[in-house]
Amino acid sequence: MEIGLGLPISDPARLPEWARLAEEHRFATLALLDRLAYDNPEPLTALAVLAGVTSRIRLQTEVLLGPLRSTALLAKQVATLDRMSAGRFVLGIGIGGREDDHAAAGVPITRRGRILDAQLADLRKIWNGEPYREAHPAGMTPSMTAPGAIDGVTSLTMASGVVDGVTPLTTVSGVVDGVTSLTTASGVVDGVTPSMTASSVIDGVTPSTTTPGEVDAERPSKMTPGVIASEACIGPKPITAGGPPILIGGFAPEALRRIARFADGFICAAPLAWAGGLVRTVNEQWDEAGRTGRPRLVCQINVAVGSPGTIERGRRAVADYYAFTGRPGWGAPLTDPVQIADTVAAYREFGADELIMYCYADDPHQVELLAEFVH
Repeated sequence: MEIGLGLPISDPARLPEWARLAEEHRFATLALLDRLAYDNPEPLTALAVLAGVTSRIRLQTEVLLGPLRSTALLAKQVATLDRMSAGRFVLGIGIGGREDDHAAAGVPITRRGRILDAQLADLRKIWNGEPYREAHPAGMTPSMTAPGAIDGVTSLTMASGVVDGVTPLTTVSGVVDGVTSLTTASGVVDGVTPSMTASSVIDGVTPSTTTPGEVDAERPSKMTPGVIASEACIGPKPITAGGPPILIGGFAPEALRRIARFADGFICAAPLAWAGGLVRTVNEQWDEAGRTGRPRLVCQINVAVGSPGTIERGRRAVADYYAFTGRPGWGAPLTDPVQIADTVAAYREFGADELIMYCYADDPHQVELLAEFVH
């Protein structure tokens, strides 16, 4: 069983030091969690920096919140990181469950599973060189009225409602950021004037009638009015054929079913006491889908070691991170060296391929101490 390190999120400037020490002490993976409405570094950006200060250790998101991101841009970012790390990147991905993250991204939390299903299929297509054009930003469809549907407009009623205080709307055949284009009895909707016709399209098509400053100042070149750009290939091509390995994290039945359909393995964040049922389900579905071998199994625990101050900071950081659960003590880190060593042995016996030890306190001296406990 391999041992990886989950990186602290409180001080991104210290992460290169953590990365160098982890590689020096023979840890297999550097993992980084993902949130949007939280004080943490963006994981793909941070891992790209860490790729530049390491040469052997894997780099893994655990887990990236896929539905909060554009599929096209995510495909490009992941392929770039795969290339820059010489194939060391592993995409751990999931849906997330926090309302504030989805609200900040303007993504309906009730659609996050369907968005991820489509996203996972499309990522592989893009990485295999198939042309792609994202239908709607972050999974939004023309019928949605969520905040941000039209360039940040927060109120949209197609029959008699109001968009930013403008008079009732009449639709035409154009498109404004994935939402049916609008004309009005009077006034302007995000720079679209009443005189615009069916050929008026924002984002990718030259408007037929504009007033300077109403639409993006830089007009797309070499476009025919009223014609939407065709699908295009998105590079770079990953070093890893078909894209990097994908691991899916989650607990619900729908999340577990995605593993056999789309992924190479399972990130099991459940405590060992009830991880067995989840893993059995994943393995059974893997066999039913006709997949060969076994899905990679990556488990995780929280730890804090070192001085009393470091341990206390780790406890507070974990408590803050999991406060949304309303369950005091949830995810509390292991702090005793003997307990940590025994837990590692238990996961090895359980059959985990890798155990990620998450450190929430930012003291990098923990790397050396943990290496002594587990290697």
